[in-house]
Amino acid sequence: MDPETVAYVTTALEQCKLLADMYMIDYFVDNLWQQLPKSWQSFYESQLAVVAGDRTAIVALAKHILKRPSEVSSIRLTSPEPLSMLALKAVVGNVELKQWAPISKPSEALSAVGLPSLLESRDFTDLKKALPPALRLKIKPKKEHEVSRIADVAGLLIDALPKAKINEIVDVGAGIGHLSRVLSLLLPNQKVSTIEGDAVLVDTAAKLDEKTAKSIEFLTRRKQIEPTSSGWNPLDRKAVYVKEEHEINESRGSNMLLTGLHTCGDFSATILRHFCSNSDAKVLLHFGCCYHKLNNGADKLFKDVYEDKPLVECSKGFPLSKAFGHMKLTYAAREVACFGHEQFIQKLEDSISKKSFFVNCYRSILEWVILECPKPGKGTVDSTLRHQGLRGFRGAEAMDFWQYAEEAMRDKPQVKAKFEQILTEKPHLREEIPKMSTSEAGKTLLLYTFRLLIAPMIEALILLDRVAFLRESGCLQAALVPMFDPMLSPRNVALIAWKDFA
Repeated sequence: MDPETVAYVTTALEQCKLLADMYMIDYFVDNLWQQLPKSWQSFYESQLAVVAGDRTAIVALAKHILKRPSEVSSIRLTSPEPLSMLALKAVVGNVELKQWAPISKPSEALSAVGLPSLLESRDFTDLKKALPPALRLKIKPKKEHEVSRIADVAGLLIDALPKAKINEIVDVGAGIGHLSRVLSLLLPNQKVSTIEGDAVLVDTAAKLDEKTAKSIEFLTRRKQIEPTSSGWNPLDRKAVYVKEEHEINESRGSNMLLTGLHTCGDFSATILRHFCSNSDAKVLLHFGCCYHKLNNGADKLFKDVYEDKPLVECSKGFPLSKAFGHMKLTYAAREVACFGHEQFIQKLEDSISKKSFFVNCYRSILEWVILECPKPGKGTVDSTLRHQGLRGFRGAEAMDFWQYAEEAMRDKPQVKAKFEQILTEKPHLREEIPKMSTSEAGKTLLLYTFRLLIAPMIEALILLDRVAFLRESGCLQAALVPMFDPMLSPRNVALIAWKDFA
């Protein structure tokens, strides 16, 4: 990785440390809004005053903050945004991987990594047209979108890199086998094998394979699909729980394309190490996710207290490279990098007519009450009660605060008892809390929007670190390519790499 890129990204993230490292749950406990630049506070408070609680207008303001360069704003501001906000947007645009602009044709993936396309520019495979329902068992639209695109690009990479002599595709972290099964159906001349740590999922995958084989036999007899010369090749599935890269696969003389779809946390780093160390692995097509679980997710604030477990420091997942070895990303920063703009805006728009259209405000009020309504910088709070893992559930937007609190604390009787005790001691809270949930909802929403603005930049750092690691390990051909529709699949950037075959 060139020093200029490393220096630029490093400086950009250092400037955003406040936003990256905060926890929304502490909005009231730590008075987070007051920690923002004064110009931001003044400007966005004035904008909220103008819209006067109009939720549609507040969502439009959030959309404006997250606006992509190609998009036109739907609002007219009453005054210019703070120059520091405009500068931040520009920096984010310089660092992000253009996750919002995925490739539209398979051949564009080859162009993006510097390979010539051997075929005419065709569209991505429509799985619904390519495979009958009996061969798309239990595959949801999101997964259909992902696996069909991976199959198309994998096929093109194999053709464009003939010196690799790929004769096996290995899906690592295969789950119940949707990707591997589609790969075997769309690329029938390739052997496909899988590795999955959960034996139950492997067994489920094998049963789906059996159903698929029977469906192929039936559809072939009915002449609804064309028979292949060799028939459908059964998949080689292994149940192996992998912690270290050497546990994935010993060298066995194959030439492998290694793939993984949304492998979680440190497992992504393990796959990259395996790719570098195994001479059989020639080509990589990988998508990571769950960045907050990198380094075992051990740095989550107060987790060691409420789970009563010692904090175990670990740095196996980030940073991987020497180039970014000086960088540190907190749990909070890595967690916000897991979320996409498009789905966030869609969720807001769907919640406009509901009782609460930003539930994070409820949770931060609940945290403040549980900790006895502390004033920032004054006194101490009980750390054993901080950031408790309360119950998550659907439909919270349709509830008022009291209904939400009851449901969230259902599995935490001690926390609920503390909450009720504080309400008894401070009866004025019963009138104050509903007012807080109304008056602060807009600001909590905008604060989260500011954090989401920098999320693509944090994700870019994590993925650039992986590219740098591969190059430092001798795999000089490595690139990042947005491949999925971010509305369907926010973690849409493929890490594509191949080794020197000379």
